[in-house]
Amino acid sequence: MRKEDQNNFCIFTTALDYIEQNLCSEFTQEDIAAVCYCSLSALQKLWRYATR
Repeated sequence: MRKEDQNNFCIFTTALDYIEQNLCSEFTQEDIAAVCYCSLSALQKLWRYATR
């Protein structure tokens, strides 16, 4: 697996973990991006790619 793919996988799983842990709370896409240490646009691109 390429280093970039590994990084994207870590970001995606971190985002999913955060969403699961905070289902009963309000949060934004910006909150998720901050937890993942990435930009909002990078998170959105990754999410679209992973869920298509």
